[in-house]
Amino acid sequence: FSWFSIHDTNEHILLMNKSDLSTHAIHEQIHKFESPMDSHTMGIKEGMEPPVFSITLDHIKKGVIGIMVLFLFAAVLFFPNGPFTRPHPIVWRLVLGLSFMYLTMLVFVFFLDVREVRFLISQMWNDAKLNIPLEEREYATNCEITKDSLKDIIFDVYFVAHFLGWIVKALIIRDPIVCWICSILWEWIEMQFMYMLPNFKECWWDSLISDVLVCNGLGILIGLKICQFLEMKTYKWHGILSYPTYRGKLKRALLQFTPSKWTKVDWKTTASVKHFLYVVFLIFIIQVCELNCFILKNIYWIPSEHPIVALRLLLWGLIAMPSLRQYYLHISYKNTKTIGVQLWIAGACLIMESLICFKHGSHLWNIPMPFDVKIGWMITILILITSVVAIHLVRQHYIDLIKVKKLKDRVLHMDLFKS
Repeated sequence: FSWFSIHDTNEHILLMNKSDLSTHAIHEQIHKFESPMDSHTMGIKEGMEPPVFSITLDHIKKGVIGIMVLFLFAAVLFFPNGPFTRPHPIVWRLVLGLSFMYLTMLVFVFFLDVREVRFLISQMWNDAKLNIPLEEREYATNCEITKDSLKDIIFDVYFVAHFLGWIVKALIIRDPIVCWICSILWEWIEMQFMYMLPNFKECWWDSLISDVLVCNGLGILIGLKICQFLEMKTYKWHGILSYPTYRGKLKRALLQFTPSKWTKVDWKTTASVKHFLYVVFLIFIIQVCELNCFILKNIYWIPSEHPIVALRLLLWGLIAMPSLRQYYLHISYKNTKTIGVQLWIAGACLIMESLICFKHGSHLWNIPMPFDVKIGWMITILILITSVVAIHLVRQHYIDLIKVKKLKDRVLHMDLFKS
């Protein structure tokens, strides 16, 4: 698709294919909107041919950028502060503004056709690699452990993405059990969706050793070690002017980008069925967010190494920091009755992404689900239900033991008092 032709007479947009254009138009690469204006609007006399009104895509890009800058400026002035104060509350107001702009963009994309979205992405980025069907790489073509196969895995873009991504996730989640469950569960989800997405097909050693143990495991370990260091660190803050040397001032300026204090996180997964379901819901949300990335990349023909993919991951990383903190405060402290604004916006973004995946990725969801995948989902649901029942029974048994112990202590105390 190379340009839109907007006809006022029938009030609809007609997409023209490159094959319908003349050879001269293709070589000139005319990317513009053409719309004959009404003769009464232009003040043209009858019998005269009305001129063609055109809007170039460069002007549209500048207009969109101007709207974004104005909106972010308004977000800095009027949006509420987030749960963090470092490096500055303005930063987290900007994150809230970016997340709201992303939600607005998702709502706009939802009402477009998938071909229109592909066209707009390619034109806004001005990238010839976009709007071209992807040649998805399959990782299970040769499962022999050789030097070349190991080299291909190590220098693959997903290897670095997994490693760095799990360092950030560990810093945000701060719980080794939840991190390891998310890591292992994602490999299981790749197995369940490989009939839809070919690049999910991996060799057993790539999935278990390279992904779970090496990339994810090292990322989780480093992230949790950083958490332990920040938890044990003594925080003493002084103004930057109190440091006499330039080196001290520079060090204090860099420390502004570290937390003012470190909060130890305890999700209390087995404390009650309610907390268990809260953590299960968190794990579910994390998996859906990661799955949306691969589905959106597939339906819009975006290569894995394209900056759009990295920018989406970076945006979701920024959104996840305050959102997850607000979620933790809401489920951990009884006096926190309301849900933070950032958490509401993050949930709305995730819902809109999922709706777009279902609408524009209908060709993927129409693929018949294999029988073994259905069995896998049934086993997962059965494990979840069994875990809920087991936690409830164990907790109830523990409560009964405490009641019996208290009753025995009371009886023993009464006997001693009588004697």
